[in-house]
Amino acid sequence: RVSFTAPGLKVEGPRGTERGRMDLDADLSEHILSLLRGQVGLGGSQIRIQGRYEVLSHRSDLHLKATADLAQVVAWAGLPAGPAGEAHLQAQVAGTLAKPRWSFQAEVPELATGAPALGSGALSLRSHGTDRQALVEALRWESPRAALSAHGEWTRGSAPWLELASVRLSGDLLGAWSRVPGLEGTTLHLTGRAEGPANTASLGQVTPSRSQCTG
Repeated sequence: RVSFTAPGLKVEGPRGTERGRMDLDADLSEHILSLLRGQVGLGGSQIRIQGRYEVLSHRSDLHLKATADLAQVVAWAGLPAGPAGEAHLQAQVAGTLAKPRWSFQAEVPELATGAPALGSGALSLRSHGTDRQALVEALRWESPRAALSAHGEWTRGSAPWLELASVRLSGDLLGAWSRVPGLEGTTLHLTGRAEGPANTASLGQVTPSRSQCTG
């Protein structure tokens, strides 16, 4: 068994000294590696991991929960500016190394986009898949000036697609983007579908794609 604690963790970052702690509690044997608790907190962000890995079968089951201070992430990434807010993340990876399965959820109750025209809103994402497929179950954005609800899918060898089930854009937002006067008080509603190239290796090239919107 391995246990480790660093309650007075200090890291020099772009915003100065960030304080936190690190905890690790694991069972190690010849056939199974079991992480009972792995936790790292720094500033306003924290990651917690639990799971196990079976050596002979190469089977794993890993659970991750995290809270991320987006302003802290932007600063550590070296970006001059970016979104701000608190993101709540959950992820799971299970199965064998040859056939993994995964799921991912993210929620940002109040995301400050940094774009004055768009303002702040709530963002959420639910997705799952394998190494050959990714399904976006639900992608949602909600703010006074805009709303979006979408779902989509990517499968290896097939064209990825995104269905825009509902899009709402306020006239204030459209006027700020287009600089066309007189749009205040109006609302644009759209639905649509976008498809990309089946060959992801050609994303950097000019490739056939298709999009359609109605409103």
